[in-house]
Amino acid sequence: MVEHAVVVAFVGILCGLINSLGGGGAAISLPSLLFLGVPPHIANASNRFGLVVGGITRVVVFHRKGLIDWQNTRLVAIPTALGALLGAYAEEIVNNDILDVAVVGAIILSFLLLVRGTKRFLQDPLPQLLPISLRTQGIFFAIGIWTGFIAIESPTFFVIALVLTIGYDLRYANAIKSVLMLLSSALATTLFSTHGDIQWNLASLLAISNMVGAWIGARAASLPNASKRVYAVLVSALALEISWMGWTNIVSKFLPPPT
Repeated sequence: MVEHAVVVAFVGILCGLINSLGGGGAAISLPSLLFLGVPPHIANASNRFGLVVGGITRVVVFHRKGLIDWQNTRLVAIPTALGALLGAYAEEIVNNDILDVAVVGAIILSFLLLVRGTKRFLQDPLPQLLPISLRTQGIFFAIGIWTGFIAIESPTFFVIALVLTIGYDLRYANAIKSVLMLLSSALATTLFSTHGDIQWNLASLLAISNMVGAWIGARAASLPNASKRVYAVLVSALALEISWMGWTNIVSKFLPPPT
């Protein structure tokens, strides 16, 4: 239907924009696809292709702006990739009830981490970056598992890890996060496509619109004073998601049924 195509295109642009400015776009695009009647596993798999195309756009923009530290990115990319493959495989065998619980837990955890570390996220970068230890790589392996599994809040987790465990400021962390999300999404998309889970007409529309939003957002996130903007987007997106969960899971149950 034309109406559905317009909604998907709008959601794709919004997803690409939000993911470039911080993260949380998948928490908008995935529920939107489910609302339109797309089966959960098909929606999750098709959404990944849009994340891949949007990710390529972001990485190109951030690389041209000199915001990607490729040496450190390579060190955390390997455990991230291994985790993403494991997570994508797990998604194929986990039922939808477990997915719902995992998403709620991820949203609440990422919100608490962001709020608790407000000063660290808004201050200047450390004078010297912290070395990437096995513990740090283990953290990125765990985030990779979650990214391959469902991707919701994965950008936020990557940003938190890059700031707190290595010492980047939000602008650089946001750029490096885009590389890790691209890698994880590409691996997961490859696995999903081999199993026939991707609805390609839907995925293609998501990809094109995601690319538009990603380009606009990445240019805004590259500006010198973008750290506060990135933090505001991360916290606002999480607050909206928690409010929506409260409405759908608690408040709506006390409302009278429609007549």
